[in-house]
Amino acid sequence: MIKYILTLILLIHAGFVSELISQSGTGTIKGTIKDTTGESLMLASVMLLDPSDSTLLEYIQADKEGKFEFRSVRFRNYLLKVNYVSYLPLQIPIQLQSRELDLGILRMSPISKELFEVVIKAAKAPMTIKGDTIEYDASTFKVPAGSSVEDLLRKLPGMEVDVQGNITAEGKNVNRVTVDGKSFFGGDPKAATKNLPAEGISKVQVFTDQTEEEKITGRKRLNADKAMNLELKDEFKKGGFGKIIAGVGTENTKELKGSFNKFDTKHQFAILGSGTNTGRNGLSWNDYQDFKGSSSFNWGDDGEFGFSTGGNFRFVTFDDGGEEDDISGIGSFFGGDSYGFPEKISAGLNYNYDHKKTKLSSMYFYDINKLYSDAFRTQNLLYPENSYNTQDTSSRDNNRNSHRVELRYDQEIDSFMGFSIKSNHSLGNRNTLTNTNTHSYTPGAIVINDQLANSDASGMTINSQNSIIFRSKFKKKGRSMGVSTAFNYTDSERDTDQDATSNFYSTSGVLDSISELRQNFVTTQPVSTYKANFFWSEPIGKKIFAKTFYNFSKSFTDYDRNVGDYNDVQQLVNNAFLSREFNNTSGYNRLGQTLSYIHKGFSVNTGVAYQEIFLKSIFKTGLDSTDSQSNRVYQNWIPNAEIEYEMSNGTEFSVSYNKYVSAPNSRDLLPIVDNSNPLSIRIGNPDLEPRISNDLSFSIRKFDRLTFINFFSRFGATYNERDIINLISISESRVSTSMPININNTRSLFANFNFGFPIVKNKYMINIGYNYSYNLNKTNVNNIFNSPVNQNNSVNMRISITPSDVFTLFISSNYRIQQQKSDPDSSDLTNVNNLGLNTEMNIKFPKLIFFNSSFNLTNNSNSINDFNTTIPILNVSVSKLFLKDNKGEIRLSAYDLLNKTQGVQQSINSNRISQTQTLSLSRYFLLSFTYNMRGIKSSLEKDGRRRFMF
Repeated sequence: MIKYILTLILLIHAGFVSELISQSGTGTIKGTIKDTTGESLMLASVMLLDPSDSTLLEYIQADKEGKFEFRSVRFRNYLLKVNYVSYLPLQIPIQLQSRELDLGILRMSPISKELFEVVIKAAKAPMTIKGDTIEYDASTFKVPAGSSVEDLLRKLPGMEVDVQGNITAEGKNVNRVTVDGKSFFGGDPKAATKNLPAEGISKVQVFTDQTEEEKITGRKRLNADKAMNLELKDEFKKGGFGKIIAGVGTENTKELKGSFNKFDTKHQFAILGSGTNTGRNGLSWNDYQDFKGSSSFNWGDDGEFGFSTGGNFRFVTFDDGGEEDDISGIGSFFGGDSYGFPEKISAGLNYNYDHKKTKLSSMYFYDINKLYSDAFRTQNLLYPENSYNTQDTSSRDNNRNSHRVELRYDQEIDSFMGFSIKSNHSLGNRNTLTNTNTHSYTPGAIVINDQLANSDASGMTINSQNSIIFRSKFKKKGRSMGVSTAFNYTDSERDTDQDATSNFYSTSGVLDSISELRQNFVTTQPVSTYKANFFWSEPIGKKIFAKTFYNFSKSFTDYDRNVGDYNDVQQLVNNAFLSREFNNTSGYNRLGQTLSYIHKGFSVNTGVAYQEIFLKSIFKTGLDSTDSQSNRVYQNWIPNAEIEYEMSNGTEFSVSYNKYVSAPNSRDLLPIVDNSNPLSIRIGNPDLEPRISNDLSFSIRKFDRLTFINFFSRFGATYNERDIINLISISESRVSTSMPININNTRSLFANFNFGFPIVKNKYMINIGYNYSYNLNKTNVNNIFNSPVNQNNSVNMRISITPSDVFTLFISSNYRIQQQKSDPDSSDLTNVNNLGLNTEMNIKFPKLIFFNSSFNLTNNSNSINDFNTTIPILNVSVSKLFLKDNKGEIRLSAYDLLNKTQGVQQSINSNRISQTQTLSLSRYFLLSFTYNMRGIKSSLEKDGRRRFMF
């Protein structure tokens, strides 16, 4: 353990030594900006440029008295440039050679009307602010040739990019990036920032993102995230660029990856492909998430107008039921696709067309994913009666493939009207072989039961989401209208063979009985959903707006489950008791009215909607000769209120109240008895009623454009008038039977804080965060009600050290404590702790040689069974650029040098604590070669991973 900590300390010290070296010979430059009349020019843009090529080195804005101060600036010659709206730009050559250079008062002259247009063209400001849009001139920010867009973004004032490539601008997340206003692989940030060269970017524009409704009304929310547009240089709209990577290594590891891009003024074309068995460099699921980002498959935008788009009601969508047919209930047992031994083949295609009033965006992605996993799990089930522990070992061989298509067509009819058509589709196939061995023990370690189970499951899933949105503005300012309609279709089919032998023991540990299960079940579940939405916004004076909206949704579900038992000669005999037919019609009508007051950054929004939810079900078992029917209607008034205030100094306040009414999901409503796991039987409940929740939240956000200090805090509470929990029955042999039921009066609290500040702007940045949550739940086990309390506390810190293009260091840490009590007054307390420490370091040596290392240390522990495990992971790589124009790169990488990789997960909820350990691909070495079509110069990317851009 000590050597791992020493390794971490050495890495950190390397960063601070570099800092001390870079800070030698630095001083301060200060002054005051005024006009010719002596009036201070507040927020004037002040820049330090390189006199040789006018690239931006430092940037600040003057304060309210016109004063500015550059700190920790290196001794050298500079070109000081000052910009202010309607004033002639001011440029002064200066030389810093002492600890302080006071320039005194710098006076700017107003621009005459005759010179205004000429000056605007000549004054090349690195950053301009127009309303909520910030535009950066990329040519004024110096980055090494061959850098990615991520490198460029790190140079932009007010912009941050973390080790994972996540972007924040002015303290807000950037969740959508377009290229020349066109969607690029779904508009996700990482698709563009990690795969486009900085040298091809002319401008970077950052602005407040908008929903479909906000695009029509023109009104924006303060709490909305940011969006970014990358404007390409003309020469990059006339050719192609790409790369190919091939690698082989120990442990039979190998990878092949390539991409190609071609842009012009009307068309954008991009293609990529990957094949790997390392799990680290592919483009499928986890790796595709790294390529496209966290919102890769976010399809939920279908124009549902209301208080906030799509946020007021979670309508009934009978999806595939999650892990409904998982024989051992271990859908999350293996940690998803994060751990194990993977093989992946992926390919994607993106095409955009943009001409005059017509835009077309399209994407196709194909994925083959094979994953083998071995896992061991320990669970503690802490019930008031019949508590017990389990130990499971399991192996899984999972094979799946999928096709995904996304299309969007936008047509502008005239300056007032336009429409959008969206059509997204996916087709997936899956086959999973699972073998599980489970043992259950009393708290005194006496065996209660054990089970050996095997399953062979295959399935197919189809998803289709289609919508049309028509929008219109009118000559009367503030009047607008939106109409949308949508059709969604899903179909899930599964065919599963399962084999389970369960042994039950007496209290003395003697074998008492044996239960065998040999079954096959086939399920089909097609769902069709029709939706329609409308809103009309009307101004009442200049500051008040009224909006009327209507939402309609109707879904049709046909669920069939045919269960058969294998007899002694392996013939299937129909099991009429477990077979089910279920037809469901569900949906809602909602009519609402809102009233908004907007004036000088202050807005008040209030509204109310009348909502009617209808659920009609027809079902029967294989034993029934007639259908059972249920027809229910739920009527609710849904209030909504929000107050927002934006101050001139960049501070934002927001207070909101929302009421939500959401229907039960398909897994809970289906009237089936699922004995796929004989030790954990699940029963559906078609009589469930909707969940009713009340949310109250407050937030404050501050971003100082002068100092780049940012602060964000949000806290709130949720009160559930009606909630859904599981009614659980535990037998003496520890067979659990669960059924979802309604419960009243559960609640939760949350709070989070984040504070970030630069030590030196764009070079040394620190972010500190804290998160807290409190949940008062309810449980019913063997007819004993409890109110367990779950609390979570977590702190995190991130340090970015980017002093130059030859050295970068990123340090991050997080510590989380989960605490659980059986009820609010109980003295018993269970702790689950998670600690993570991460560093990434990059060094550029002479002769175009690059070194990269990353060290990750994780520790997981809990107090219930003294579980404590520490995993250190050290990765290093050395690379060299060569060939003409540096088109080639050779790289030697060593992954998990300490040979410690394994997947570890632990969680706590209600009465269950679990720890899972999964075997994964560990130490291996990989030799790879990269060839770039356009060739690159030496570059060092500051996300901790050098990539070579085309």
